[in-house]
Amino acid sequence: MQSPRARSRIGNNPPANAHTLFDIIRGTLTQAIASGELKPGDKLPTEQQLAEEFGASRPTVNKAVTSLAHDGLVIRRKRAGTVVLAQSAFWLPVLDASRYVRDRGQSYRHEILSRIEGRIGRDGLSWPELGVGTPVIAMECIHFCDALPIQHERRLINLMTVPEAAEASFDTTPPGLWLLGHVPWSASEHRIGAIGAGERLAALLGVKKGTPCLGVHRVTRHRGTPLTAVTLTSPAGRFFLEGADAPLDDKA
Repeated sequence: MQSPRARSRIGNNPPANAHTLFDIIRGTLTQAIASGELKPGDKLPTEQQLAEEFGASRPTVNKAVTSLAHDGLVIRRKRAGTVVLAQSAFWLPVLDASRYVRDRGQSYRHEILSRIEGRIGRDGLSWPELGVGTPVIAMECIHFCDALPIQHERRLINLMTVPEAAEASFDTTPPGLWLLGHVPWSASEHRIGAIGAGERLAALLGVKKGTPCLGVHRVTRHRGTPLTAVTLTSPAGRFFLEGADAPLDDKA
């Protein structure tokens, strides 16, 4: 049976800057999977239901869902429908701060502190997985819940795999949400720990120096190729992560 969660949430958050129905369908489904709205083991609505929901033709829907299967995000089964695949034994959603805030009915905004285009090994940029000279975007942002700063972000985007990011301003759509809607990914790795806020970070987040913070370093890949690396830091109590043991395929 189709998941009630799947039917009720798909289409509520169409991706920014999508130009075709294929982009909208693919981007919306990708966002729903990446953010945890659709969890491993959930079934997608049927192609007919998706066609009606998005006002698209069946061939367009089929093309979008097939592209997700090609990227390893879903599996298509005869008579059983299309099922979201688990990416690891422990599943942790790629949760974007803007959705985190809006899901709580509060006002979100972000502020870009810096953005540069440079190359690894130069311009003070380092990413051990990428070769010297690889072009990247380096960004620093602050995310707000109402007037309260809840998260500091430092991000590198690999322009060899995401060249379209060079044309994105990220002024209205934060980089994490933009990437969820535009870039296929097949795996993410997280390193999570507690850190104390240094002087500059404390000032940006409006806390005292040394305040305990949740630190998350995440690398997102597509078929082994790094797409983006981000470090997210939130004062204790202002941002929470939730995960779960991924359902086995035979539970779908």
